[in-house]
Amino acid sequence: MKKVVLSMAALSMLFIVACQGPKKEIARLQFQNDSIAQINARLTSDIEELLQMIDEIETNFSQITKTEAALNQAQGERLKASIAQIIEQLKDNQEKIANLEKQVKNRNYNIASLRKTVERLKAENEEKAAMITALQAELAQRDAKIKELDASIASLNSKLDALSDENKDQQDQLNAQDKALNTVFYTMGTKKELKAKGILEGGLLKVRTLQGVVNDADFTKADLRNVSSIPLNVKKATLMTSHPEGSYTFVKEGKVITELSITNPEEFWSVSKYLVIRL
Repeated sequence: MKKVVLSMAALSMLFIVACQGPKKEIARLQFQNDSIAQINARLTSDIEELLQMIDEIETNFSQITKTEAALNQAQGERLKASIAQIIEQLKDNQEKIANLEKQVKNRNYNIASLRKTVERLKAENEEKAAMITALQAELAQRDAKIKELDASIASLNSKLDALSDENKDQQDQLNAQDKALNTVFYTMGTKKELKAKGILEGGLLKVRTLQGVVNDADFTKADLRNVSSIPLNVKKATLMTSHPEGSYTFVKEGKVITELSITNPEEFWSVSKYLVIRL
């Protein structure tokens, strides 16, 4: 009986020892599994963070593309504002891409597709930055040409104003000359009245040419192109100045001379610009 008891005790000890081996292995495997789960969770979180950064960069690119499409129709201050907006978005992308690249390197991710994405984003950002730089240079060149054209236009306008003033002066001179060439003087009166004005001396004109000798204030000044007749309403009238026959006629109503009709003004005034009628 004692032997049986001892045998049972020995078997129990062996069973306990045999059971302790699998428990340790299970615990080790459980710990390893938990570690892998933690690593996977951290890796998943990191990948999600990187994907969010990529998404933000791609969103910026979409906005830049929309702004670029509107550049062709934008002008002036609106165009400059659009370019400034693109520049700010490109700077933001550059910072985000640099941060993304740093995160990938620091975490030692050997994911080919991720590295290719980073390189693609860098290349796209650099390409758009180069395009904006070229566009700014083109706009600067255009602005310089516009300023040059504005200066040329201002100079031309100044010259035109000077020419306009010169033409006006010349026109004024021509008008004055035209007026002087077509200005005529006429007066009428009795022999006594004409002598009193110094126009007649005796019964004749004081001088053959009255210009510069008589007082023009004693004459009526007129434009020969506008004088076709001179009212008289007298019984007798004699021209004391020389005027070609056939260029005028006295109009009568009964015994009254109503007017002097100048039928050919240019010929009538060709000999003398002064007309003296003795009544």
